Amino acid sequence: MQKFVITILVFFLSFHSSAQITTAGIKGTVLSTDKKQLPKATVLAILETTGEKYTTVSNVTGNFIINNMKSGGPYSIITSYAGYAADTVKEIYLSLGNFYIAEIELVNNTTLINEIKVSANSKKKISFGNNINAVQLSQLPTLNRSLQDFTRLTAQANGNSFAGANYRYNNLSVDGASLNDAFGFTEPASGAGGSLATGNPGGLAKTQPISLEAIQEVQVELSPFNVVLGNFTGGSVNAVTKSGTNKING
Repeated sequence: MQKFVITILVFFLSFHSSAQITTAGIKGTVLSTDKKQLPKATVLAILETTGEKYTTVSNVTGNFIINNMKSGGPYSIITSYAGYAADTVKEIYLSLGNFYIAEIELVNNTTLINEIKVSANSKKKISFGNNINAVQLSQLPTLNRSLQDFTRLTAQANGNSFAGANYRYNNLSVDGASLNDAFGFTEPASGAGGSLATGNPGGLAKTQPISLEAIQEVQVELSPFNVVLGNFTGGSVNAVTKSGTNKING
């Protein structure tokens, strides 16, 4: 029985390590104007396009973290604490797989509240790749309407090869689901030299696994040391799709 339980644990751990990141997050510290850390402050993040809300409270050191948020934006961050004036930070945009770092200062209600100063800056984790956001996807030129037109923005990319590795060692995932040609069904016929091979479904037909219009953001990573990424030794092309808004347009 003990061996059976250990086997199950190993299976789930290995399955988790190969998943790709499909979300972003916010973390930071809530302080008073005299730099005193404020525990149990309420932090509410609202995605303006859909009205989705994410909430948390700061811990005893004033730090807070919100995980599993949709990338993009704009977000508004509303922070409140008993005895202090609530504060709102707007026009926050989240990057896929990264945390937005915010240092929020609240002003005591018993003191001067003519001005509220909130400072925040975005800090990305150390990585060997980059993120292509919705603005870049809509504005940068593309000849083939393909993901490769944008993954080439990564300095180490050469077509479907990343950092000199064969394309067979890449991993393409859309919303966390792998979209690879693991069995080589899209390999060209003998003698074609591999010029059309992409390692993705539809490669020989020169089609794409998913339309660019459906993509919200693309994250490119090269054999990172981050253990939360897996299933590749070349490059990881991690895409998430758009979620829509509450406004009708066309």
